[in-house]
Amino acid sequence: MSQVTPETITNIQNQLLETQQLLQRLVLQTQTNAADVNTSATSSPDMEEVDTSAPVHSIAVRQQFDWTPPEELAEMLNLKQSPFISSPMPDTQRRELIESYPPMRNMDYRAP
Repeated sequence: MSQVTPETITNIQNQLLETQQLLQRLVLQTQTNAADVNTSATSSPDMEEVDTSAPVHSIAVRQQFDWTPPEELAEMLNLKQSPFISSPMPDTQRRELIESYPPMRNMDYRAP
């Protein structure tokens, strides 16, 4: 096992201090948001006005999904090529293909 050095203890203490500060800020923010909700609820009891400035959730940062797949996965799934490499089927050919399946034959479907 590794030895616990004074430097390690100092790093852990710093991390704990940062975590405590973050928690204090979050608690303060939550209390502020709760106070804002309480004051807005008492000021308009008819509930006809919609407050669009209120956050949808308590997370202040919008989620981002900027993940890119690893190179091996992109090659395996052929992601560098557009998925729309050919033109769409003509209506007659598409109808023939669909009607080649017995349950679909003579079905009169109208799109909504």
